[in-house]
Formats: sequence, C-alpha cells, structure tokens
Amino acid sequence: MEYLGESKPINLIDPLVSVCIPAFQHEKYIAQCIESVLAQETNFPFEILIGEDDSTDGTREICMKYAEEHQDRIRLFLRKSEDKMIRGGKKVGRLNHLGLYRSARGEFLCICDGDDYWVDNSKIQHQLDLMRQFPQGSICISNTILDCEDPPITKDIPDRICIKKSSELKKKLYEGHISNWMMKNKMDLFLKNPAAYKSPGLDNLIYNFYKVLPLS
Repeated sequence: MEYLGESKPINLIDPLVSVCIPAFQHEKYIAQCIESVLAQETNFPFEILIGEDDSTDGTREICMKYAEEHQDRIRLFLRKSEDKMIRGGKKVGRLNHLGLYRSARGEFLCICDGDDYWVDNSKIQHQLDLMRQFPQGSICISNTILDCEDPPITKDIPDRICIKKSSELKKKLYEGHISNWMMKNKMDLFLKNPAAYKSPGLDNLIYNFYKVLPLS
C-alpha cells in the first residue's frame, strides 16, 4: 500500500523522472540514501518512490519519517513479509523491486538501492541532459564509487571509499552499477516478461532488456 494515500502533493505532479529506492534492513544507510536523492538539483520535476520491504531493524520507521516530512517529494510503499516471493526456500525482495517499477510514472527511471547513495547533486540532471541529447539511447551509466575495507591509495578520496573499475563490478555481467543507471521507463514491457519474476539476477535481466531495446 502507498503510505499516506494517493492524494499527497507528489501524487498530483507529472514527474519526468522516477527514482526508485528499494530498502530492506538498511537502517545504517537509508537516511544517507534518501538525503542524497532529495538533494538532487534539477530543472524538471521528479518523484522518489521508496519500497520498504518489512524490515525489522528500524529502516521502516526512518522511511516513514522521511515520507511524512516530504509529502511533496516521496511516495512510500510499505510491503508485507507474507507477500514476498519464495526462492530456494527463502523469502526474497523481488516483488518489492518490481512493484516500484510498476508504480513509477516518470518518462525516465533511476534506481538507488537503500544501502547506496549519490555523491553528485546534479547526477540525474546530467543524465537527463544526455538522454535528451542522444534520444536513440536507452540507458545512461555514470561512474561508480564503491565502499571497501582497505583504505584507498588516492589521498583526495575519503578513507572509507575506493574506486573500482566497471569491469570489476558484478562479475562483468553488465556495465557500472544499477544505482548509477538512468533508463527510459519501459518497465511496462519488462514486467510482461515471465523471466522478470522467475529468473535470478534482476539487475542483469534489466540490463540485457535495455541492451536490446529498439532504437527510437
């Protein structure tokens, strides 16, 4: 269900971009994630959709607080544990992700996982400008910074962060990281594919779907 109903100020705008934040057991990270999206500076309207997948660590309460304080920016969806998909005898969050994509209204779609955050306040503005400049493209991928245990060699980067090459991410199954993608919102087509519900590796499925989209 959509927290606080569907008559909030954010529900009344026509967003150009939808930012989806799937969250589960992200108490330590979710506030920074949401703040980094709220901080985006754009010349177009965008909506933030948070899917809280019935966490038990305080993530849900944090998300509810942000949704209450930013009813002009945030749409929060509170999932129930009993509605989760079962795979390999375990509950998984696939339906939370797919539910966000189904609810996204923007012409373009971004994702920021609840334990990630954006470091550039003009991130989605730059990507939108590029998508407009190259309308034949279906996806725009920005640089990625990964947290790591070992301190970085580069002195001008904070101690808890190091740079990884795109080729090192996700076993080379796709480029970059899903939290730095901007895509044309073609999820109505993606959600019609049975593989979206059955096959493992949702990020890879999405990437391969956009790779074969017809040029517009």
